[in-house]
Amino acid sequence: MSTTSGGVANPLLFAAVLLVGCGAAVARIGFGSLQDLARAAALLLLSMLVICLLQQGSLRVHRLRSLLAIGLAAVLGVAALRFGFVYPFAVVVLGTILAYGTFIRWSLPVQWPQRQAVVAGLALGPLLASMLLWYRAPSLLTFLLLGALTAGLLEMYARAHRTAHLIDSGVARAARFVGQAVTAILGSAIMIFVVIPLSWISRLFGYSPLDGGWATRSSAWVDLQTENRGRSNGGPEHAQSMAMREPRPTRSVRRRGHLRLLVPTLALVVVALLMGVGPVKLSRTNSDQEVATQQDRPSTFTRPFEQDPAFKDAPWAQNLRVNLLDAWNNLEFNAAVGGWRIKDVASKYINVRDGERASTQPDPALGEPIVIWFFGGSAAFGAGQRDEHTIPSELVKLAQDQGVALEIHNFAVPATVNWQSAMLLIAQLEAGEKPDLIVIYDGANDVSLQGVLAAQGKGASTRPASLIDGELDAVLSKRATAKAERDSAPSQTLLPPSKTRTPDKELTPAASGQAVLTRYGKGIEVIRKFSELSSVPVLIFWQPDIRAKQPQSAADTETLAAVKVTGDSVKIWTQTSDVVRAGLGALGVTDLSGVFDGQTEPIYWDTVHTNELGSKIVAERMLKELQPTLQDLQNSRG
Repeated sequence: MSTTSGGVANPLLFAAVLLVGCGAAVARIGFGSLQDLARAAALLLLSMLVICLLQQGSLRVHRLRSLLAIGLAAVLGVAALRFGFVYPFAVVVLGTILAYGTFIRWSLPVQWPQRQAVVAGLALGPLLASMLLWYRAPSLLTFLLLGALTAGLLEMYARAHRTAHLIDSGVARAARFVGQAVTAILGSAIMIFVVIPLSWISRLFGYSPLDGGWATRSSAWVDLQTENRGRSNGGPEHAQSMAMREPRPTRSVRRRGHLRLLVPTLALVVVALLMGVGPVKLSRTNSDQEVATQQDRPSTFTRPFEQDPAFKDAPWAQNLRVNLLDAWNNLEFNAAVGGWRIKDVASKYINVRDGERASTQPDPALGEPIVIWFFGGSAAFGAGQRDEHTIPSELVKLAQDQGVALEIHNFAVPATVNWQSAMLLIAQLEAGEKPDLIVIYDGANDVSLQGVLAAQGKGASTRPASLIDGELDAVLSKRATAKAERDSAPSQTLLPPSKTRTPDKELTPAASGQAVLTRYGKGIEVIRKFSELSSVPVLIFWQPDIRAKQPQSAADTETLAAVKVTGDSVKIWTQTSDVVRAGLGALGVTDLSGVFDGQTEPIYWDTVHTNELGSKIVAERMLKELQPTLQDLQNSRG
């Protein structure tokens, strides 16, 4: 592509500049709310203003228009500072300049050599890469590095026309060679697997798809003398037609031709089905392996919570959710605790190593830190928060402001109940290490576990259990059912015990709450015994839940609707939770259920997980409860 003869660029090139220059930043912000729509519109307008200012001779010929564009761009810059989209603002400005230089004209400043009016194809690669990476995982440093590479290539196009032409020619030749190779490979594949088999079938059954179901074995060409024999006009003999007229097949002939093709086609379909290919498989498969390898875990964290009110001012939320999904999909079974363990994860916002999530490190200037081990489920892990804004990280920063150094090791694991935290604590202590303090923050998963057990017919059981029990039961049930369907001995019982035992009687919400409290108390007892054996103090906190928050804000109501929590289920949960909370004091557990009461700012993005404001509020309340113990630990050090 090139500019027109009149010097005016092709409108398609301007559209390309606009798309490449601001597309990534606009798509990154999205259109989920009116505020996002306004930001996207501002960035789109900014890109158009930059294009206007980059027009050749804009300041000299259209001075008033250029000054107006500069003024509007300055207003947008102030808005970017005020409403928190400075980075997208900078990306759009730089991206539009580079896109304009790539597609239309590159000259900074004007007296520098200008490249010829042709798209700088070599510079397009790093430019597109910078935009795609910004959309996928915003990093200003990466964007600037790729932008500098793009600018360097544009300068090469401007200063070294011959070098740029040679490079473009080499790239074009390589692309042409690759295209020819791909065409040859695809053409050969089509010839071998489609054309030749169809030709054989046509010859075998006398069917020609070009003749509408009718084919002739004789040639249509005739001798010239035969065609002119018998002329009565005495004129010169010459060909009226080079070939005789093709006879038209009748409808019945065409029908017979189609029927001849139908028979082999049906035969091929039957053979394919018997061989187990195609959309239906009639062959026997290993159902045990198929069931055992299926992913039966619920797709947690797949809901786009970055669109919730709790993340309205968090442009990083979408990338955080992607990192959270990566961590969740990186779970492995930990036989020591009968639950999950997160394998090592390295991402921008979530980093896990040796089962420990990264947390803010203490200030070395404060001296030797107090070492804390932190246990719990996904809320303690920090689902919805970046590494430096989880509850442990906020505790470190808050204590640091008071002159206390804390070194917190976050061993929390999503989908973990209190009993599993006890087992994980024992495993950590058995490794020979010992902290100064142990902190437990959980409760929500223990209430959820009651629903899992009730669905299995074991709601009255107070034995230690875990959320993974329901998943394993589902896998075993599928495996047993698959075996039973193909077993010839119907009298053999193959279902697991949970399916053959008499289900427990359905409990009332109050009775369910008592079962949760009893089961939870057993885990607390184990935790306290082993902490006493290790001479390590322990503090246990019951986590808050949106269903217990008073009063409910508009954002809370919107969140409950988004996660499909009905009023009836809230009522049942409240009755169950009230019984549990009433017994927490006797267990020595601090109840944080009311920590968000009176808060009007959006905090929750589901029933238990919060944004970074929520983790900070929890950490502030938790630090108040920890201060006497921390003071005793400091005094013991002298």
